[in-house]
Amino acid sequence: MMKKQGAGGQPLPPQQQQQQQRPPQPAPAQAKKPAAIVLSQIPNISSKVLNLTSIREQSKRELGEALDILKGGKALVMDPKVIGLLNLIVDPQFLNSHGAERNYELKTGKLETNSSNIIYIIRPKIKYMHIIKEHIQRHLDEGLKKTYAIVYIPRSTILAQRVLEEEGVAGNIEATYELPLDIVPFDEDVLSLELPSAYKEFLLEGDRTSLFYVAKSLMKLQSMFGTIPLVKGKGQCSRLVMDLITRMRKEMGEESTVPPEIDSLILIDRDVDLITPMCTQLTYEEEINETNPTDMAYVYSGYAPLSCRLVQQAIRPGGWKAIEETLRLLPGPTFEEIQPLPQGATTNVKSDRKPITLVYFIGGVTFAEISALRFLSRQDQANRDFIIITTKLINGDTLVDNLVEKLEDD
Repeated sequence: MMKKQGAGGQPLPPQQQQQQQRPPQPAPAQAKKPAAIVLSQIPNISSKVLNLTSIREQSKRELGEALDILKGGKALVMDPKVIGLLNLIVDPQFLNSHGAERNYELKTGKLETNSSNIIYIIRPKIKYMHIIKEHIQRHLDEGLKKTYAIVYIPRSTILAQRVLEEEGVAGNIEATYELPLDIVPFDEDVLSLELPSAYKEFLLEGDRTSLFYVAKSLMKLQSMFGTIPLVKGKGQCSRLVMDLITRMRKEMGEESTVPPEIDSLILIDRDVDLITPMCTQLTYEEEINETNPTDMAYVYSGYAPLSCRLVQQAIRPGGWKAIEETLRLLPGPTFEEIQPLPQGATTNVKSDRKPITLVYFIGGVTFAEISALRFLSRQDQANRDFIIITTKLINGDTLVDNLVEKLEDD
């Protein structure tokens, strides 16, 4: 083998020989455009208990109206949690039918898109307003002509609008829209408002806004599935929500005369049972056939969630009256009320189904509690189906993290 030689015919050092033998390196790649995101397949929520697809269809109609605030093709820029929400409601074909050309996750830096119309679908956080300002300013600096709109979930805030005004880009926003997305179906028996701060806002800040949305969600469900005759509740938030519902019904005047499909409602505050979210779920619902449990305690290998024990007692003969002394030891008031049916409404005469109880966890529900109630509904002595609705699906980590949320997250 011939060696490489340098000046004067001397052999090159081994290191230089290796450098000359290396193939030419490709030029540095140019910065890539932000990758478009693809929404996942929406979950199947077909149920023999309640037709929850009607809830999703209403959300789809409202989202379609929001997307149509800018005509023609458009790019959708969404904050990460909104992407998760839309995954539960619509598929890519639906977005395409309303002009969506590409979908992007909201990030700092330049937004490179060929679309002339840009719709931001975001929660009204201050940090998102600054990112939008950065996008708009870069487009202006480069002489790009774009049309912008913002869809706020669930609503706009004065503070968010003020930030855009102070940043000098409020005049560049062609249109805004408020999209409640108040009830999001997660499964055939699980609904969520996706309000992660509901518990913190009431407990630490005295803010009752989330309770208003809880009451509104119940009014919406009653307009779709009829007035719920029997309501039981435990906790201060539950009491306030029931008072709001009573007031809303009076202010509404004429109500839906749909026969009630839901027989009872149980409202439970999260702080009635703060132990359950902190427990580690050791045995999961998928293992039920192997463990052959005889009680709800299977979800924690011995511990049954207190919240679910309250539900279990509520549906038994005698209800909560049989445990009045125990209930007094738990925080907040206990109540039971009968909601009068609207004039002209008839009771549900379907005899081919089990009674349905709607269980509302105000402040969050854990997957273990969902598993426990599903197990309870399969027991012959329960003779009842449960639909679970909550302000947020949680575990111990997310509950604590939300309570100590850092300021920069706002």
